[in-house]
Amino acid sequence: MNQVSVQTIPDGGLFQSQEWTAFQQACGKNTWSLEEGIYGTENTLPLGMGKYGYAPRFPGSKFTEREYQALKKYAHKRNWMFLRVEPQSREIQEHLFHGMSLKAVEALHDVQPREVLMLDITLDEETLLKEMKSKSRYNIRLAEKQGVTVEMTRNEEDVQAFLDIMESTAKRKSIHFHSRSYYQFFLVHLKREACELFVAKKDDVVLAGSIVYFYQGTAYYLHGGSGDTGRNLMAPHLLQWRQIQVAKQRGCKRYDFGGVAIKTPAAKGKDWSGITRFKQGFGPKTESLLFSGTHDLILQPVRYTLYRALYTLKKFL
Repeated sequence: MNQVSVQTIPDGGLFQSQEWTAFQQACGKNTWSLEEGIYGTENTLPLGMGKYGYAPRFPGSKFTEREYQALKKYAHKRNWMFLRVEPQSREIQEHLFHGMSLKAVEALHDVQPREVLMLDITLDEETLLKEMKSKSRYNIRLAEKQGVTVEMTRNEEDVQAFLDIMESTAKRKSIHFHSRSYYQFFLVHLKREACELFVAKKDDVVLAGSIVYFYQGTAYYLHGGSGDTGRNLMAPHLLQWRQIQVAKQRGCKRYDFGGVAIKTPAAKGKDWSGITRFKQGFGPKTESLLFSGTHDLILQPVRYTLYRALYTLKKFL
């Protein structure tokens, strides 16, 4: 299967869009945008240390000197301590650092994953199934034979069951869990042509669920989890396959599985081996997309040094 080049998302994709910014604003976050086509959020640091700007998946392509200077001027105007960015390649990263004329360091942690699996779904379904690992293909068929079904829903009972599953998945896998209201915002604020909640069921019991966002030819698997009930039914495999099928029906060319740890290590203290094997099962020949990581462009050096020191002390304690 052909690799989907990073050049297919030069603008940062969903996360650098008016739609995503509007959603973040609806969630109660402070957002900002520049006419140069740059979007982000404004975040407050603890202990009254100040604020910083965050531009997810920025930059996705090379900007001009004028555009970088406009961003730098805006950052100073907002009195940010630093600007957090996620260049999509080393070349673009170097261009950004040079254009902004600011000292840059790797952030204390990545926000968006440093490595993602982007599946090319332009091939027909038969070929996509054939390209999968045999175990994944078998598990899809097994779930079907066991009577597992998948549906798109906004039913309140299904939504609450999904939220319960997300919470239990986060505890089981030691991953970050947003507030229940955050996940609900996807289903309240976004129309169904943009976002769907998929649930896998057996006998009206929700076994697994996912939130998928459709944007400009890419289906983004944003949040998902599976419960402890019926784990032998392989519902997550059928769930992902149905989501891919719907994405194809809606004209998408790519399916973004999100973060994996194939060529890069998982975040410290996290074990991504299981979720990586699961995702790779749908596209074992697909090369993952590598980004250069999350970086902070320092606007106030003295305060930033203090911030890093306090953060390190807190982690140590």
